[in-house]
Parts: sequence; C-alpha cells; structure tokens
Amino acid sequence: MKVDERIKEWLQKLDETKSPVEVVSFFQELPIRVKTKLLDYDKNFVRWEPNPKLLLAVGDSKNIFFRFYDPFFKQERLLKGNVTYYCNSFVETDIPTLSADPRFEGVTVKREHVRVAVPPRDEVKCFICSKEKKSPIKVKDISECGLGITAQLDTLKLGEVLDLELILPTGKLSLKGEVVSKESLGKSGDKYGIKLQVNKSSRRAIWEYAMARQREILSKIREVSG
Repeated sequence: MKVDERIKEWLQKLDETKSPVEVVSFFQELPIRVKTKLLDYDKNFVRWEPNPKLLLAVGDSKNIFFRFYDPFFKQERLLKGNVTYYCNSFVETDIPTLSADPRFEGVTVKREHVRVAVPPRDEVKCFICSKEKKSPIKVKDISECGLGITAQLDTLKLGEVLDLELILPTGKLSLKGEVVSKESLGKSGDKYGIKLQVNKSSRRAIWEYAMARQREILSKIREVSG
C-alpha cells in the first residue's frame, strides 16, 4: 500500500471513530498545539473542527501539522496540511502529505531557542555589510542565535559567512552569521536561515527582544482563547 493510501486510511479511521487528533500550527513562529476532530473529507480536501487558537494560528501560518503513525514503517511520521479555507465553522486543508519541515525533528517541534516573528511595525533592521556598501535585508524571525531573512532569488549561498549590522529597538549590533538553510518563496525570493556568531552581550540583547516579543504573542493567544 502506497503512503498516500495509508494516509487516506488514517483519515477514514478518524472519520469513523471521531477520535480527536493533536495538531500543531504556528502563530508568529510560536507553536500552538490543540486537539481537533475531522468533520468530513473527500478525495481533495479535509475539514477539521475549528478552535479559537487554531484559527489564530492558521490565519498566520496557513498550514497545520499532524503526527501520523505509519503502519508500514511502524513509527510516527510528520504530515502537513496546507490550509485552503477557514472560518468559524471549519478549517479546510488539502489532503495531508509527508513533511520535513525544519521546525520539527521527527514529529516533535525542534526549538533550541525561542524564535519569534518580527512584525513590520518593529524597528528591527538588518544590513549585509561589505567594504563597498551596506545592503538591507528583511528580517522575518529571530532567536538569540539565529535570523530568518528574505532576499531576492539566489542572493546568498549555503555556507557563506556574512558581516551583519543588526539594529534592535535597544541598539545596534555588529555580528557575523553563516547561511545554514534556504527555502524558496517562489517569485518573491528566498528565505534564508542565518546562524549568528554572538558574544555574551549581543546574545543578551537579542534574547531580551525575543522575550519581549514572546510576551506580546502569548498575550494575543490568551486573548483569543479566553
């Protein structure tokens, strides 16, 4: 039996038993875990029971993840469903498929450090510095030891070491960073993961910003979940 057939068999069992299943989504890069039930499905789409926290997350990340026990491999594997529509009555995804999302290790969210999204309103700026010029780059998310940035297609190379100027609301930092991952965003460019080389004071400054953002995000999550 092919893996897509095993996934559909899993969906059929969820539909028949109405058993709750734990899903993970992300709001501003913080993981949100909720339990939900399958409402109905066909050959192309699945409708899931809504939840205030889940609706908040899928409105931001546009996907949800599941732990799927694969009887062929006799172990849990990670599935991802891309959200095609959501409202107060249901969350609709395509048929889930196997995923290797870098935010997970196996089926568990992998986060060595708190990573948070950087909202457009924040005064966080970053520049790639050379002798000739400083080139601005957009910071999407940040942790005390890393950045997620976006740039035009094929701007950077894996393994490349960058001289960076990072400007936080509390001040300016001069850092080095290595390009460790690359994800295509289609015509809008690429997203790169940058591993930062930070001293104690720089790490503290970034950590304080990340903690402040985390408190803002958690406050929003508590607000919608009552």
